[in-house]
Amino acid sequence: KRAMNRVLLGMALTGITLNVLCLNYLLPAVGMALLLLGFRALRRENRWFEVCWGITVVRTAYGYGLLVLNATILRGAFYASPAAVVLAADLALLLAECFCLRGGLRAVQEKAGLPPHAGGAAALMVWYGILGILAVIGYSGLLLGVAVIVMYVLTLRSLWKLSKELDEAGYGVRPAPVRVSDRAVA
Repeated sequence: KRAMNRVLLGMALTGITLNVLCLNYLLPAVGMALLLLGFRALRRENRWFEVCWGITVVRTAYGYGLLVLNATILRGAFYASPAAVVLAADLALLLAECFCLRGGLRAVQEKAGLPPHAGGAAALMVWYGILGILAVIGYSGLLLGVAVIVMYVLTLRSLWKLSKELDEAGYGVRPAPVRVSDRAVA
């Protein structure tokens, strides 16, 4: 339950950007750390979560690298390169992470004796796809923006309910053994 809560909170923090009080830097950084810690605990549960862990490591290194790059004079040179390639790669990693999350949740449900359903993870893939399309076309309206945020909240709520369902079914995950504590990673 703790690992899934970390994953869901990490997704919530990395999915929404607030451009006030440096929260556009802080929230994604904390969200990436929570995703890393959540998938680190789940990585030995099944192959899908192991792939999620690998993707999250790559996304975290990339995300923190961008945060450091933004603080240097090299920022302008990096962003002068084709940003569409960087955006497409990041979106592909996000979609792959959501796809693997869906597979991992379905595998866990089968182990717990529950009927496999992970519509929330599939909806998350659709959400990121819509967000990518809106970014490409440069949409800046309020009405569709609010609808997209509401869809995101409902999707995360669906995943939270799925996590709660697994917990109530008595399914427990043995966290993978680690050499470095969660505090040190964070």
